[in-house]
Amino acid sequence: MRWSTLIGKWFLLFSAVILFFGFQSSVYAAAVGDKLITPETGWIRFDDKDPLVKRSNGTWGFVPSMEPTQTYQGGYYYSRDQGAKISFSFTGTKFRLIAPIYKLQSSDITVKVDGVVVDKYSTYSATKLVHQAIVYESALEDGKHDIEIINNDAGKELEVDAIDLYGSGKLVDINAPLHLNATGGDSQVTLSWNAVGNSDSYTIRYGTNSGNYTQTVIVTKDVYGHYVIPNLVNGTTYYFVVTATLNGVESSYSNEASATPQADEKPNPNPSGERAILTIYLTNGTEKEYDLSMLEVNAFISWYDGKDLGVGPAKYKFVKTWNKGPFKNRTEYIIFDKILTFNVDEY
Repeated sequence: MRWSTLIGKWFLLFSAVILFFGFQSSVYAAAVGDKLITPETGWIRFDDKDPLVKRSNGTWGFVPSMEPTQTYQGGYYYSRDQGAKISFSFTGTKFRLIAPIYKLQSSDITVKVDGVVVDKYSTYSATKLVHQAIVYESALEDGKHDIEIINNDAGKELEVDAIDLYGSGKLVDINAPLHLNATGGDSQVTLSWNAVGNSDSYTIRYGTNSGNYTQTVIVTKDVYGHYVIPNLVNGTTYYFVVTATLNGVESSYSNEASATPQADEKPNPNPSGERAILTIYLTNGTEKEYDLSMLEVNAFISWYDGKDLGVGPAKYKFVKTWNKGPFKNRTEYIIFDKILTFNVDEY
């Protein structure tokens, strides 16, 4: 054989080996069944002992471990009851369940996403033991998702040692309002957030320092799309969070949102396109009449409803833009305890 031919063959073989291993390393990703002690790049791991991971419908025990390759962060919870459930909510796109594979484990586990059964999986194996294995993986549309993991195999163990979320995904309270948004107006801020199903009410907390909420307003379950906080100081930044209450239990906080009320540079006499005459009847027999936009009327009603529940300032101010005379500003205050009733006549 000629040396040039032999060298050519060795070169082709060597190139194929390099190409094969280069290809393998560039596309490698952990798969279901693999042991994964630490999350892959781009993923973040949450322990099953996180308070946002819930366990229900069964008797739960705890398996401790001091060996870091055996369990994540010292152990995991398990249940052998049929119907036992692990549930959590997250924002993001992808999640992985990390758990042991062994002959003690359940062979029939249901996965529900947003209340719908989407899949089943098994962690049972008669021949092998794998700790911290990927036992299930799913990709979803970006957003908030409620996950339920349910055991259908009585006498066999259900557990989730850890949860891996992709990218900026994070665990969230299943009942916490999402996407709180705050928009500043003239002496007021308008809030909106995603509705929480079956909520009894919402609680708004706010203040002038991030994370320090000094004011509280309890509002009805129907105002999540548009709620006005009135009587704020223009030029001051306010920080807001919202919680939902279901069956007497208050959720964790929503995201924090902030806004800075500002005076209108060019006041629009009809900002909403609709107006009304607000007539307030006071306990001393006096009547107060105001020609307002419906946004202003709704702000007054929101204050009145909040104060009726015992929260919010004791007085409401109306900034007069009529009959100002020589005055720079004219402000009239209405005291809550002095209001007998009021009418709203739209036009």
